[in-house]
Amino acid sequence: MVLPVPKLDDRTFQDLVNETKKLIPRYCPEWTDHNVSDPGVTLIELFAYMVDVLLYRINRVPERNFLRWLEMLGLRLDPPKSARTDVTFYLSGPQPDTVTIPLGTEVATVRTESQNSISFATDRDLNIYVPTLAQIASSRAEGQFIDYMKVISEGSFDKTGIFQEPPQPADGLYFGFHENLDGHILRFTIDPVPIGAIGVNPNDPPYQWQYWDGIARSWLPMYTELDTTKALNKEGEVIVHVPFGAASTPVNGFQAFWLCCHSTPAERKQANYTRSPRIREVRVESLGGTAPVSQVEHVRHEDVGRSNGVSGQEFRLNYPPVLERRPGETLIVEKEGGNFEEWQEVQDFGDSKPDDRHFTLDSLSGILRLGPTLRDAGGREEQYGAIPPMGRLLSFTNYRTGGGVRGNVGASRITVLKSSIPFVAAVTNNRPATGGEDAESLEQAMIQGPKLLRARSRAVTIDDFEFLAMQATPEVARARCIPPSPDQVSAGNAVSRVLIVPASSHKETVIPPGELRLSTRAQTEVAQYLDARRLITSSIKVEPPVYRFVSVEVDARRRKNIKADELRETVERHLYRLINPVHGGPDGKGWPWERNLFQSEVTALVQGVDGVEYVEAVRFFVADPETGARTAVQGTVTCPPNGLLASFRHVVVVK
Repeated sequence: MVLPVPKLDDRTFQDLVNETKKLIPRYCPEWTDHNVSDPGVTLIELFAYMVDVLLYRINRVPERNFLRWLEMLGLRLDPPKSARTDVTFYLSGPQPDTVTIPLGTEVATVRTESQNSISFATDRDLNIYVPTLAQIASSRAEGQFIDYMKVISEGSFDKTGIFQEPPQPADGLYFGFHENLDGHILRFTIDPVPIGAIGVNPNDPPYQWQYWDGIARSWLPMYTELDTTKALNKEGEVIVHVPFGAASTPVNGFQAFWLCCHSTPAERKQANYTRSPRIREVRVESLGGTAPVSQVEHVRHEDVGRSNGVSGQEFRLNYPPVLERRPGETLIVEKEGGNFEEWQEVQDFGDSKPDDRHFTLDSLSGILRLGPTLRDAGGREEQYGAIPPMGRLLSFTNYRTGGGVRGNVGASRITVLKSSIPFVAAVTNNRPATGGEDAESLEQAMIQGPKLLRARSRAVTIDDFEFLAMQATPEVARARCIPPSPDQVSAGNAVSRVLIVPASSHKETVIPPGELRLSTRAQTEVAQYLDARRLITSSIKVEPPVYRFVSVEVDARRRKNIKADELRETVERHLYRLINPVHGGPDGKGWPWERNLFQSEVTALVQGVDGVEYVEAVRFFVADPETGARTAVQGTVTCPPNGLLASFRHVVVVK
């Protein structure tokens, strides 16, 4: 039960008026006209109003004490959070030298008549290298490799295919580079032996372009923008986007940055190779690169004022709120001789000594404070933190401002390059920007206050891992921790798996499968955040859950005077809202983990839509989001272990 908080004085305005009128006969018996039109009653109501205001302020004393208590605990209002995404920079053409997109490069959305442009800035330097192809290796079963560069140079490609004869799953052609090409857009110009590979559909080849993921420590598929080689049967181009998580790894004893074209098992209705492709020549060029961006604006070298030589000085930055500081974003103070020295930001001055160059900065208001002077019980003054001598200039090297929900823009909205960079022809964001949040309100802080006493600073239990994963980055919508089994613990392999569901704004439409994969940057942030808080005897692995994509077909009969198209759209929205790993499920908090989908609940959902007379049929299909192939399911759709259900494309027929 919540403890009741009494009012210090619960009298209302009318109570004060009535109480005063009752005292009139005692103190002024001659006063007999107590109507509202009497001037004396007007004065009574005036003073009652003034007292009512005083009582309101008195009743806020417990709230003020509560806020002061939260302040003593160290609670601060959270500043806005910036929306983040990845922006692709397309070059005007392959360049002979490295092209650098520096940290802080500004891009923006298009300004319209009703909305100003929203600026973003890159979070790191992006070097678009000229790729140097050092090795080509063809893999066979049981780890056998063939030096395919030697095959090309000797002209024996007519006899040697890039895969086995016939190709087997996991056969691959590996391309090794000297440069680190993570985030690059690469164009492979491939000249194969014409009609060297047979038995496949040229528009649906059974291979996949992959990269080595440094976090997952495995080969993962990468986005293929274009493939005009007709299943490696004619000269053409293959354009791939290498993710940020790509890393170097040894292949056949050679350490390099490797990309691979892997043979894959033939899917349903997909033909397999009966003869391996053969390649005569390969050229690789960089067409651009992708860099992470945040919805921020950089303020560089701002002078905040001059010291007056006393303790407790306050200065205000010009463009609050100030986002979380990065290395190098700090206060610098002028020294004797004109040079500057860096000062260190601290949470408070509790541990600061008189010579410590410390300062505090309130992110929301932009107020910068220097150390105070306090008197102890013996009357002695004690200084907390150093004080710059009088007249010394204080300056802030660099800080970032911005943030808020306005930065959550859709895909392909960031198309304006505000910084002038040679050889860059166009920019775009292939994924929507997410994670933008407005500043925390006082009411939200008061609700979150009691949680401060229960805040988890260490990841010990399952709940700890899940709670902290949600705190690591706003890009995380849900998290689930799977502890190691007793056998794993006894074998010394105590790895806790943390499954992450990314945030998404799609509530009543299908979520693109790409948005259900956490970005490499966010995955790294979660892993580092948890790694700093785990026990030394445990290990963690951050990965996505297993999704099963469900397509529902519904035949429904509409009532009279109900438009079929409108009813169909309404039913589809209800289905997408139900089978949604982020916003769906019976409680609207995301589809429950490992929960199956039953025909009865879909029937009840559709039957409850206003305008539906009755439901004739409900059919379930499990879909492959890559190929679009669907497999009929009888009865119930089972959810995979540690997995979630997600909507594919639903089909509603209204009769």
